[in-house]
Amino acid sequence: MSNRLYPRLALSNLRKNSRFVIPYILAGGGAVAMLYIVGMLAMDNGLGNMFAGYWVSLLMAMGLGVVLVFGVIFMLYINSFLQRQRLREFGLYAVLGMEKRHIALVLLFETLFSGLAMLALGLAAGLGLGKLAFLVLLRLIRLPVPLGFTVCVPALALCAAWLGGVLVLSLLLNLRRVLTADPIQLLYQGRKGEREPRTRWLLVLLGLLTLGGGYAVAWLVTSPVALILVFFPAAVLVIIGTYCLFTAGSVAVLKALRRDRRYYYRPRHFITVSGLLYRMKQNAAGLASICVLSTMVLVMMICTVSLYSGISRSLDMRYPLQFCGSMSDITPARQAVEASGARILRQYEYDSIAFAAQLADDVLVPDATADTVCEIYALTAEGYTTLTGKTLTLEPGQILFGSLEGETFPWPGLTIGDTRWEIVGGWDAPIVDGRVYAYMAPVYYLVVPTRADLEAIERFQQQAYGEHASAIATVWAFDTAWTETADIAALKADIEQAVENSDVSGWIDCGATDRQEGYAMYGGFLFLGLTLGLVFLLATALIIYYKQVNEGYDDRHRFHILQQVGMSHREVQATIRSQVLTVFFLPLLTAGIHTAAAFPAMTRMLSVLGIGTNRVTLYAVCGLAAFGVFSLIYVGVYALTARVYTRIVG
Repeated sequence: MSNRLYPRLALSNLRKNSRFVIPYILAGGGAVAMLYIVGMLAMDNGLGNMFAGYWVSLLMAMGLGVVLVFGVIFMLYINSFLQRQRLREFGLYAVLGMEKRHIALVLLFETLFSGLAMLALGLAAGLGLGKLAFLVLLRLIRLPVPLGFTVCVPALALCAAWLGGVLVLSLLLNLRRVLTADPIQLLYQGRKGEREPRTRWLLVLLGLLTLGGGYAVAWLVTSPVALILVFFPAAVLVIIGTYCLFTAGSVAVLKALRRDRRYYYRPRHFITVSGLLYRMKQNAAGLASICVLSTMVLVMMICTVSLYSGISRSLDMRYPLQFCGSMSDITPARQAVEASGARILRQYEYDSIAFAAQLADDVLVPDATADTVCEIYALTAEGYTTLTGKTLTLEPGQILFGSLEGETFPWPGLTIGDTRWEIVGGWDAPIVDGRVYAYMAPVYYLVVPTRADLEAIERFQQQAYGEHASAIATVWAFDTAWTETADIAALKADIEQAVENSDVSGWIDCGATDRQEGYAMYGGFLFLGLTLGLVFLLATALIIYYKQVNEGYDDRHRFHILQQVGMSHREVQATIRSQVLTVFFLPLLTAGIHTAAAFPAMTRMLSVLGIGTNRVTLYAVCGLAAFGVFSLIYVGVYALTARVYTRIVG
């Protein structure tokens, strides 16, 4: 056999199977383009050298790992769909006399040609859209836009190596599937009908338990700290429950519909239910995968858009003044400000101590490891007067106690160690130390009469935490007359240098410089979320497409028989529409339920990531908008794939 025959036969096969091959090449090209864009942003030293650009580089590096791993799984999944449609074709080659090594050569050339097309398409799209993506990212993180166009050679090499590895692995799997099978089995692949699936109630019960467990975590775990630790296991439970219920629960539901005579014994319902029942075994995994991917897209869109939408308000709360520091002695910092010539417009200075503890009813327990841990921010009545400008007089044994969110304490008193304090009021003062909004635990303010009382509380938590205990420090927050970011950043550097050169311990925050880090972090989150959301969305669309094509070829013969036995064309079209709608929108409906069930958990975690801002309304609006946009895209994919399905069946 001529060696030129194999490339020509491979090209002919690709053209004949263009309905399957073109989406596969587009998927590979899209994966390469996305990999190049994310890799370029992760490996670009110019971005990493920008102010606060390291946040973006770090986030892109995390996203690069996700794209690499998910891309391999996705490409192998699509390849399995593609090859399953061509098993009869390879069986025919074997029956007509082609040896297995000849089939292997044809597969090799098909893989080579497909890979070259993917690489060319992906790199062209990546290079063309890379600069646009870079400009969008800089716009989101509010960094200056550099001039010029560069090509990231390491990202190009990574794309080529990744695609080569994926194609080699796909080729090996295809060779194993084709060359180890009997030619007759390949030729008659799919002709054998399936038996009616049994209702596996144990699997249904497992699905309900795992799904209920995941939902319970989202609704019952109220501590953000504990929720962050258990959110991933809860997500795994929901994924397991989704696959179990789509596999076994769908069969139970279809059998229940079949038992309903008034519903089942109608032509459209009869054919739809019976057809889905016998094919649900092979449909379940695909439907569950579509549901899981749709949920991932929705959660990612809601989280990232919510965070970025609330960033301005969050940063205003986090940095109410230009500077805020907490030090054992503010003298070096004050001397640095005086030496700079900066004029202070307003300032606040008071002593405080912050430490973690557990609030067990009306008793403060020094335990920083409990799930119900909270942050206690204690200061004196003199410090409270400094913040409010109002004179506060507390008698011995009296305190003010309240939460950052303004919640009232339901008990008349609070026990700290061996001392019982009477609560005579709550917290009603401006927040100048914005770090309290960054705490992952609930924050409670405690105002004691004198510094001696503050020192007693310091000893109380030192006895429990030892060398890890907090110490009383002086908080100094102030605004200057300077407005230029460069001048303010230089003053911060001078203060830090003065503190470092002394024996003083503490920190200093600067809103003008730290805001840029906030925009870089949350803008990077948004860009990464949109990028990964797009990847998962494309994966969802392609899985739906191949699923519709696969089912179209499976159903074509069945609907042809139905028309021969007297079913009208209109009834066939109505049956097809009913079946496609049932199968197609079930994952979207389930994804919406999953997202709604996860909403309480997302709001709590977003409140932590959003610098303590509890903005449930914003999250709800972003959630509804994300679900609406995704549903429109999903309906568009339905319209395209349903047309392909109808054309095949018709």
